[in-house]
Amino acid sequence: MRYPAAVWSGPLPTTNYEPGGMGTVNGLVLHIEEGTEPGTDAWFHNPTSIVSAHFGNPKSGPLQQWVDTDDMAYAEVNGNPNWISVEHEGNSGDSLTASQIQNDAELLAWLFRQYGFTLQVCDDPSGQGVAGHVTGGAAWGNHLDCPGAPIMAQRQSIVDKAHTILHPATDPIMEVLNVSITDPEFAVRFLFRFCLHREADPGGFTTYVDGLNNGTLTLDQVMADLQDSTEGQAVIAAERKAIGI
Repeated sequence: MRYPAAVWSGPLPTTNYEPGGMGTVNGLVLHIEEGTEPGTDAWFHNPTSIVSAHFGNPKSGPLQQWVDTDDMAYAEVNGNPNWISVEHEGNSGDSLTASQIQNDAELLAWLFRQYGFTLQVCDDPSGQGVAGHVTGGAAWGNHLDCPGAPIMAQRQSIVDKAHTILHPATDPIMEVLNVSITDPEFAVRFLFRFCLHREADPGGFTTYVDGLNNGTLTLDQVMADLQDSTEGQAVIAAERKAIGI
């Protein structure tokens, strides 16, 4: 698939990727270009390089996409069949710019909608989430400085922003909850108390937490479901009566 927000910069020479080579997608791997976006683009279009990545993230501006996500980029050796790769303009030791973090978060949210992997920081090459090239060790090419410690430390910010994109706040209550979107259990307990004035029942708790975790529900939808229920409407009617409405 092609990511709608990226500038398409393919196709690359077929020596540099494998058409239709992707298996189950486990998440997103962050790389560092050790150079510039134009230089990386030129190298990936060189048929003798035998390397590529799905995406490139410049220090400012939109993402580039070199390889369709159905096709396997040559970015992290044994990790290639199961991970989407994104290169970042800069050098090992750099931190990501605000633009790069936002680009990664929006890409991550889109990938989650397509593939449904767990949104989390991942340090296990057989796990799911947001990894770095270093995560795979020797099996991924032994690039121990890629993308570098500062970028590895920024992964949680990328994950948090992706959660916010997937679960946007629409009112002050939801904005407060959005701070804790990485803890859906807290959010569900809070909403039961806020909407129904009681603790969550086990069945409802499990249903809503699972929905938030797998992306099939947003906080807005959970809140609306509780308020629109017979019990929720009774609570609202009692509150209105209490204040003379």
